[in-house]
Amino acid sequence: MLQVRDLNVSYGASQVLYEVDLQADLGEISCVLGRNGVGKTSLVRAIAGRHIATSGKVFWDGEDIRDRDPASRAKLGVAYVPQGREIFARLTVQENLELGFAAAPMGQRFIPKEIFELFPVLEQMLGRRGGDLSGGQQQQLAIARALVTRPRLLILDEPTEGIQPSIIKDIGRVLSLLRERNDMAIVLVEQYLDFALGLGDRFCVLDRGQIKLSGTVDEISSETVRDLVTV
Repeated sequence: MLQVRDLNVSYGASQVLYEVDLQADLGEISCVLGRNGVGKTSLVRAIAGRHIATSGKVFWDGEDIRDRDPASRAKLGVAYVPQGREIFARLTVQENLELGFAAAPMGQRFIPKEIFELFPVLEQMLGRRGGDLSGGQQQQLAIARALVTRPRLLILDEPTEGIQPSIIKDIGRVLSLLRERNDMAIVLVEQYLDFALGLGDRFCVLDRGQIKLSGTVDEISSETVRDLVTV
């Protein structure tokens, strides 16, 4: 389980998050929502270790990992798919996938068959360079690379951005399948509201670095979420 408590994040003298709480349980998708520039990416970067929070706690399986670097968090089962994908354009699809081996547990440094069951197109493109893939294919590759590490916490920042509708549907199907395994917590930052509302078990709406609304799908209505995000 992920528990973020009283998290404050600053960039120099500029504070971007204020006392933020977030929870993500195994077998659930926790959605972080809000308009552009409200601190969504800063929150998940702090969880993944890309930026060390100023204060607060980031508990993963009961351990406070706030001061750990990204590599050590990855070895604890935290995988991050950043906005922009960060695919290595000159490496092949297979080589991009194999980069996940560094964080994979010993004895599991291979590409599991499940990857190609979730993303069949990648098996057909193993020898192609990442830069030759379409945007949607690159997004699938980025998610697949994260899954090679055998994560128990998967963080995705805007996975539908700039993606064609058919690939968005495929990504939604994959996230639903991963949730059904009940051995992974998923944190999803998303601007495509209908996509998030269709998948989310928990919602956290940010505004100007603060939580405006937080709760489970049973505690808050999609209409309330929509009203807050679209005002």
